[in-house]
Amino acid sequence: MKEPFNISKGKREFSVKGSKKKNRLMQFIINNVDTYILGDLSELEKIENKQFTCAIPTAMLIFSTLDFIGFLLKKKGSKLKTAENLREIFCNKKYFPKVYKDFIEILVKTYRHGIMHEFYPHNDENCMYAFHKSANHSELFYNSNLDGKEIVSLNVSVLADDFKNFLKTLKKEIKQSHEDSVLVSKMGDVLIGNFNMPNKNPQDFVVTSSNSIIRENK
Repeated sequence: MKEPFNISKGKREFSVKGSKKKNRLMQFIINNVDTYILGDLSELEKIENKQFTCAIPTAMLIFSTLDFIGFLLKKKGSKLKTAENLREIFCNKKYFPKVYKDFIEILVKTYRHGIMHEFYPHNDENCMYAFHKSANHSELFYNSNLDGKEIVSLNVSVLADDFKNFLKTLKKEIKQSHEDSVLVSKMGDVLIGNFNMPNKNPQDFVVTSSNSIIRENK
């Protein structure tokens, strides 16, 4: 068997034997989410300079990952429907606290769309939106006032903690689910259908860290 093509730094192959959808799904999460996404998040969280904290890049990583996982959770999901993908997760009380559902429009339209398209959150005439890091506060949003204008700042430290708790919950749910469960079937079918995951052996493909392309081992 030829070595799988991998443009990532350090080879990370799928090692679970067998072809069951649940195993392939767990290996996909381990090789991508645990290794690269949480690895990058850990490095970003260490940045605590008074002026430069990488709060926006941290939020970008979290929003983009949730967008992708939300797409995987939807049987007929679309990679182009970010708002629906995020609502699939943020509005599910078993995944995120209720405050995310309560402020879903601001989270998606103001924060996510703003930073992904313009690097900064969208602002309006009455309010200015921002990001900050604060491990000493448990609230998702911090409200203040500057020259009579309201400022709403999203605490990326809280967002990151809730994001990590969500991933733990999702992984536990997958591990405890049966092969033919709705969760495993939905996520597995979307992966197979959209990324050409092999049905025979998970050792036959690899996911690269730089652009998450799955390449079959020919």
